Amino acid sequence: MKKWLLLLWISAGWCQTTTKESGSIPFEADVFCGRDASGALYGILDNTFFRQQGDVRVEYRNVSLGHLLRVDLRNPLRMVLFYSDFNTAVLLDNQLNEIQRISFAEKDPALLVTACGLASQNRLWLYDSLTLRLGLYDLNSGKTTFITQSISRPVTYTSDFNDFYWIDEKGIYYTCNVFGRMVTVGRVAAGDGLQLENGRIWRIDGTSIRFFPDGSGVEKTVVDAGKSIKNFAVSDGILSIFTDHEITNYKIPLR
Repeated sequence: MKKWLLLLWISAGWCQTTTKESGSIPFEADVFCGRDASGALYGILDNTFFRQQGDVRVEYRNVSLGHLLRVDLRNPLRMVLFYSDFNTAVLLDNQLNEIQRISFAEKDPALLVTACGLASQNRLWLYDSLTLRLGLYDLNSGKTTFITQSISRPVTYTSDFNDFYWIDEKGIYYTCNVFGRMVTVGRVAAGDGLQLENGRIWRIDGTSIRFFPDGSGVEKTVVDAGKSIKNFAVSDGILSIFTDHEITNYKIPLR
């Protein structure tokens, strides 16, 4: 209950603030993945992951692993790339050098990972779609520890070091911490463009970003970009919106 009230309080704080545009940056990508504290931008273009800062661009491409489904930028020194076609995660440093590659099928042929992200204590979050369980993969031992019984399939998800957040097919929002404690947060109105960022619920609606302050399905508009939005990311009080060929940053005070 305390966690739910805290979420409401934080969410309400975001909705009541005024956004302020802080400039646009040319950006060519199929998917915008986010930005780091130094202002570097990350994206995917033609299945190639890249880091762009000013005129400097670094790339990582691995055609042998198929489609790059998701990127976790939680730790810029240990980024997680998830390739769903080959059930594989790749860890990169901040220069996009490969640190480690994990083929989950080689570790356990019965494991089919469909959600993956960085967790605390040198571990990865993973969701196994065969057993419908949420687990933690130890990067040192190569062992997976499941921390839940069967749960509903994540349609939209995100994670941080200590918590995994997801919305299922029925629009119900859940969280689970690294100890396996699950909380049903609430229900979200169904719709396209639903996205979780930092454990908060957002939705792209054409040219605007909308925000769910609670599980009631009532939305509030955060910003209208005036252009069709592809996707966005939120980091350090900055909302970065990716429209055609550019990133526009908006400052959103946390208080």
